[in-house]
Amino acid sequence: MAQLGQDFVSQMSAFGADFYYDGANYRTLWTNVRGPVRERRRYKQDWIMVDMWLDDEDAAVNTAPSVAVGSDAWTAALEQNTAFDALFGQQIRIGEFGVFQFEDDYYPLLPRDMVEEQLFRYLELLERKPEWHSDPVWHEMFMDVYKQYEFYREQALRNSIFFYHWSRDCDLCESEGIEVFSNWFEAAEWIHGFGESAEGPQHLEQVTYEYWRVFNPAPVRDRALEQFEEYGYGA
Repeated sequence: MAQLGQDFVSQMSAFGADFYYDGANYRTLWTNVRGPVRERRRYKQDWIMVDMWLDDEDAAVNTAPSVAVGSDAWTAALEQNTAFDALFGQQIRIGEFGVFQFEDDYYPLLPRDMVEEQLFRYLELLERKPEWHSDPVWHEMFMDVYKQYEFYREQALRNSIFFYHWSRDCDLCESEGIEVFSNWFEAAEWIHGFGESAEGPQHLEQVTYEYWRVFNPAPVRDRALEQFEEYGYGA
């Protein structure tokens, strides 16, 4: 699999963490709410445990036993404050890489604005009643709403506008990246500002969602420093 670019990683909503409990190793899958609902809840980092399973090296792919919602192991994982800091490396995201797998014929039952409002209210409830996270009925209802929300968010990302940019400033430092815009008005404003602040050569190019998804930006390159390290002041 191609390495995920930093711009893409910043849009990811799911992460895995190792967990050890009562003599057994587990893996947990957490989601971090992003998009419109996150913008409404800027004061809160909404981490939700989506799934948990035994880390069985002998089990075939996707056959390791899943842990029941509300079990002792599930509750213990929720109570461990360091779960998010122990990410085990393989970062997983929505859609083709992550928490939810959407069939070709899948479509949310509710309209986008209603889904966003329901998710916002669920998160407010969870904030007041964190123990509901261990209730299997509540968890199932919440995951159903959250899946619809992530479908809309994924759809919006796929329909976004992506522009690759490269530039070299007056100190001969080069950098590159990809900007993501929801509409052409935002894109035009940013492109206009990008050109106005030019200190040297620049390059802009519209790219696809698929290109953005695997883009791996090169580190900032300081050509002046490279020249000095190679030849010193006497060059």
